[in-house]
Amino acid sequence: MLYETAARARAREILSLNIEDLDLEFRCTRVTSKGGAIEYVHWQTGTA
Repeated sequence: MLYETAARARAREILSLNIEDLDLEFRCTRVTSKGGAIEYVHWQTGTA
């Protein structure tokens, strides 16, 4: 997932995701970055 998302979010944010946070249908998730900014991370079929 880190490779396919081009590390837009920091590794710590990706590794702290819960399975409930993942939108498997659209292959994306919302992460809160440092400072409270909301970012969306998308991944491709390799991660799915």
